[in-house]
Amino acid sequence: MKKTVFIMMGIILLLFTACNKKDTNRIQDDERAAAEYVNSLGYKITVNEGETSRYTLSREMFSDLSYMKLWAVQQTEPESYLGKEIVTYDFIVSGHPLEKKFASIYKQNNYDTSVMVMFADGKVIGGGSTPKSKNKLIVMTGGYYALNGDSLEEVTNMSYSEWLEEWKQKYAN
Repeated sequence: MKKTVFIMMGIILLLFTACNKKDTNRIQDDERAAAEYVNSLGYKITVNEGETSRYTLSREMFSDLSYMKLWAVQQTEPESYLGKEIVTYDFIVSGHPLEKKFASIYKQNNYDTSVMVMFADGKVIGGGSTPKSKNKLIVMTGGYYALNGDSLEEVTNMSYSEWLEEWKQKYAN
């Protein structure tokens, strides 16, 4: 009887370990694909910050300014991903257009460029970029830029106030 219990426990433990390893491999594959995507854009990764967020996209998030600004610089509409798990991987990069756009700020305040790649269903769906201070006491405001460094205004061809009004009309609960 004891021998049967031990054998069953061993089988359960083995199955649990195998399933957990499969999830770990998928995460590693996604992170590797995210890094390859960043490299394909011509940026050099200097730091891999790994997975930085995981959430299920809901309509309520469309009224949260940080999500609003991130989704504003995407090539696809967020509705396509409602109810889906979004995973992001962050990288510090060099050779990014924001380095030129904010050259005086980067030099003066010791900034890097952070690039975030978003995944859903195991595929890259977009991302963003932003200046990131090496000094934790300095925070640059303004939201996200597209992966290529374009601003919300450049991506949408609208002023911020025009974009915000359209967003509210489209996504108001």
